[in-house]
Amino acid sequence: MLSILKSKIVRTASTSSEIKDGIEERKMRSTIRKMMSQQEKKVECVSEIVLTFGKEETELFAMDSLVAQNEGMPYFRRCSKEIGKHHQIVIWMRSSTAQSGFITELKVGHAISAHHLFINGRDYGLLPILHERMKGDQRDEPTACLWYKKDTASLTAIDDIAVSYTRKDEQILRKENYEKLPTNLEELGLAPAYLWIRRVKRTSIPNTTKDVTRMKTELKDCTSMLAKDPHDPILRAMVSKMRKRIRFAQAEEDVRTKCNPTDPLLYAKEFLALTTSEIDRLRSSFGRIPSSRSGYISLQDFCRYVGEKDALVPFIRHVFKLSGANAATDKSASDCLDFGTTVKAIACYCMLGVEEILQSIFSLRDHKDQGSISNRDFLDVLSMFHSRHCGRTTRALRGLDLPEAGKMSFGRLQHLHTSFPHLLFPAFRLQEAIQRRFLGCKWWQRKQRKFYEIKETIRRDDGTATRPN
Repeated sequence: MLSILKSKIVRTASTSSEIKDGIEERKMRSTIRKMMSQQEKKVECVSEIVLTFGKEETELFAMDSLVAQNEGMPYFRRCSKEIGKHHQIVIWMRSSTAQSGFITELKVGHAISAHHLFINGRDYGLLPILHERMKGDQRDEPTACLWYKKDTASLTAIDDIAVSYTRKDEQILRKENYEKLPTNLEELGLAPAYLWIRRVKRTSIPNTTKDVTRMKTELKDCTSMLAKDPHDPILRAMVSKMRKRIRFAQAEEDVRTKCNPTDPLLYAKEFLALTTSEIDRLRSSFGRIPSSRSGYISLQDFCRYVGEKDALVPFIRHVFKLSGANAATDKSASDCLDFGTTVKAIACYCMLGVEEILQSIFSLRDHKDQGSISNRDFLDVLSMFHSRHCGRTTRALRGLDLPEAGKMSFGRLQHLHTSFPHLLFPAFRLQEAIQRRFLGCKWWQRKQRKFYEIKETIRRDDGTATRPN
């Protein structure tokens, strides 16, 4: 009788565990599918740049581009502001999703070699964009040349080009993460303006909000052209098509927003398929951090709670920033991290693999996503990681083969980590320390295994499973 009762208890416990695992797997599968669908959306960047000179050439080029767009062919879009001083000069961009065609670098210089602003871009692997009417052959014509590069090894690419005339223009562009090219175009015989470029990561999720803004600008241009010729069938079809594209993009943005909850606790709950009891355990751990009675903690308190020294606070701040914690990006607001924000940062960092942790270290100094950091920045990171042995670390690093050019790529960082794993070990130690304090290392190891197993199962089911090398 006793053995039968024990057998029933074991079967009941086993069934309960299977149900719990099934619920967890179902939730994680749903979340992973959402994430993968977002990652599969292709990034669109500038692949070709054209300059038009004069009103007649610009209008003909604009019409040809509109026709191409209406026929579903690759087309050019114009820069929102012109750059001509005595003539109409417009920059046109064609975008593509083909990664090999992305323009990754852009410079502007004088077209005459004797001038101090002349750039021989070929020395840097760049190719020229030079209009026949911009060589300075005539007195009132500019002497300007654009130089571009398509580097497939670059982690970033240019997705837009803009022009600024005023300080207000510059403020707006800086807020939108544009980077200013140093040369004043007026010195090249153009308008008193500056060129700006915006870089994006090749693996970024497309920002459909900015796409909608751009499409609305194109719609405005088409509508103004249609007002001049209201019976033009091509323009009428273009306006109708653009309105449909805008509605579609807005609907897509709504879906994207739903896939990425703004509530950090909800994000962590969905991402990790957390149960109520697991959230209670996380809340209990959070409650043991000094100052948490107020509902908020500081980065210093968090750092000390997981057993790290204050020297690591800048990196922990970066970890919170990567997870989307706005408060952590401002040092004056670093005492305002609530439970949800903390749990989201923990969830994001504790689920990272080796390469992803290395990327988080690299991005700490690669502020503009240029795909490189200086040797000095790398040494600063190591000094932060090894603050107790700063002098000893510096002496040891003299024997390292750092890049002679003074800049280090992510690939070089990976190579150094493989050869000298102790250099960046504190970032991995931090992950383990957080895991130990929140839910335990075994819990996170099981969750990581399950996450990657489900991800591979989805890829295999969809026919996109990664093949072994």
